[in-house]
Amino acid sequence: MSKEQKEISSLSYEQALAELEAIIDAIEGTSANLDAAVTLFEKGKHLINHCQELLDNASIKINILTESGTQESLGDEDD
Repeated sequence: MSKEQKEISSLSYEQALAELEAIIDAIEGTSANLDAAVTLFEKGKHLINHCQELLDNASIKINILTESGTQESLGDEDD
């Protein structure tokens, strides 16, 4: 795992998403050379994979909670 991938793996979902949005803005709004665009694209791909992994883990936790009966509903409750 590269240094950049280690740094990405330490980001929260919100932090990774913010970096991804910045990369998208940079690619869309600049006339950067091809090498710079490819580098940004590669970092974006790592960020997307990290975000997907975090979402998958959250989904697994939610399924475990709902299957074990410790939480009946994940939606808004009118108590």
